[in-house]
Amino acid sequence: MTTKIKIELSKIMSYDYKASIQYIKIASQFAVANNVNLTELQHVFSLPSNSQVPDNKKLPLGKILDFWHQAAELTSDKAFGLHAGVNCHLSSYGIFAHVLMNCDHVYNAIRLTNQYSYLLNEAFENTLTTEQEITIYTLEFLLPHVAAPQIIEFHFASMVQMGKQIVARKDSDKVHPVRIEFCHAPLTTLEEYKRIFECDVVFEQTENRMISLQEALLTPTNAPNKGLYHHLLKQVDAIFQANLNQKCHSRKVSDYLKSEKEWVQWPTLEETADALGTSPSTLKRKLKHEGGSFQEIFDGIRYQRARHILRSNKYTVSEVAYAMGFSCAASFGRSFKRWSGMSPSEFMR
Repeated sequence: MTTKIKIELSKIMSYDYKASIQYIKIASQFAVANNVNLTELQHVFSLPSNSQVPDNKKLPLGKILDFWHQAAELTSDKAFGLHAGVNCHLSSYGIFAHVLMNCDHVYNAIRLTNQYSYLLNEAFENTLTTEQEITIYTLEFLLPHVAAPQIIEFHFASMVQMGKQIVARKDSDKVHPVRIEFCHAPLTTLEEYKRIFECDVVFEQTENRMISLQEALLTPTNAPNKGLYHHLLKQVDAIFQANLNQKCHSRKVSDYLKSEKEWVQWPTLEETADALGTSPSTLKRKLKHEGGSFQEIFDGIRYQRARHILRSNKYTVSEVAYAMGFSCAASFGRSFKRWSGMSPSEFMR
């Protein structure tokens, strides 16, 4: 199976996802370092002045992804995200960078990155688990786009780089994963991935995962300040809660639809409203005020689950269609092509 998602912006499934302005700033800086004139990107995005835009401002994710795709084209770097990530300095993340620098060890920094990822990118669905001295960070990117692999590779490369930057120089060689897994096909040579991640890297897997030894992640950071850490973390958490409150009803609907691993019958708008203790008309109005709709959230979650099941290659398209609440495979196929730009069978190849 290869990543073939090359969709016009108008075809992208919309859930009103937004992401940090930092993506534009980081991509711009890396593009300039690679001799790109930023005026060539103006038609994709009206570049804001760094002095006028706060670091915690968010922009439509679709436009950001368009910007990254065009930047990759202009630099002639198919692995633009990977290289931007390994060259990204921790200071690019503003106040959150100072929280990470004052963590007691690398694992805590990764835990906070996982916990507050919504601040950076609303389309991240991630988990962090530790079992038998192995820690696994899993990332699902919810918005299909040709530049999605760029953002995923950037995120993994910048996390590894972050770990190396917050420890003492003598300990930086200890901080690297033991295996990286990507859902997409490679964007550059395997040797380049191994050079950057210092571990085995495999592609066309069922999940995007970074696998590390817990011992390596417990490497202490360089001179952390516990008082400063708690002070800054309160500020980050306040920003995080304010972001969640802006879309509190969207999150409630999303959490409810995700509450069952398998629905015998997917809930309707009316059933969801009843479960959340409100009326259908009130829920529709509040979701519209937050920039979305029940159908968009519903389709987004079904698309996410369908991709995961299809990647496993354990079920037929008809079985997946039934699990997603469709009456037949043909109906599911039409919806899946509208969401992703390809048929379920093409996605499974």
